[in-house]
Amino acid sequence: MPGFERIAAEIWKQPGFRRNWLIGGLIASVPVLNLLLFGYLYQYVQRIGEGKGPALQAWRFNRALLEATLTGVAAALIYLLLPVFVGLFLSFMLGSFFVWIGLPLLGATAAWLPATLALLFAVPLFLLSLVHLNEHEDMKSLLDWKEVIGELQSRGQSLWAPLMVFFGFMAIGWPLLGFVLYFAITPLTAVVAVRSARGASDSGLRS
Repeated sequence: MPGFERIAAEIWKQPGFRRNWLIGGLIASVPVLNLLLFGYLYQYVQRIGEGKGPALQAWRFNRALLEATLTGVAAALIYLLLPVFVGLFLSFMLGSFFVWIGLPLLGATAAWLPATLALLFAVPLFLLSLVHLNEHEDMKSLLDWKEVIGELQSRGQSLWAPLMVFFGFMAIGWPLLGFVLYFAITPLTAVVAVRSARGASDSGLRS
């Protein structure tokens, strides 16, 4: 499987990337409007599934993007926001427990471990759910959580390094969060999607 660096270089060097990045960064920085990013990523997964490689599509604000956004938001609610919410809840409960037993330092540090782990697993789960949804072309497939989790279990080792690069970008560039998110999430999406793309062998991406 091609690495994050190889795919990222191909994406970042493509003609029109700067324009796509500026538009995507602005959209990702605006509340509510940033939901369109979910639809854009789903369309991106569809393109890779059709064997078109990692080249980013231009932003087109049309009905297709809105429909893809509804699909992407549904996937995000189940596989991204729900795990993060559970992780935050567990961190809150754990932090309150540490404070209650007189260990506030642990409450302010170690208690955040569940939330951190939830985010670490939620990002690839969300992207894998988009791939799964594209393969089945049925919204009901979003409920196949056992299969999506199974995909994460089988690919977890190969996704570890790309995830660390992604979160590294996010940690360094958080003041420009929307722009950094778009910059890093697109190659990560390609890394996750290309292995399942029906036409990946024709795109020259497989190593």
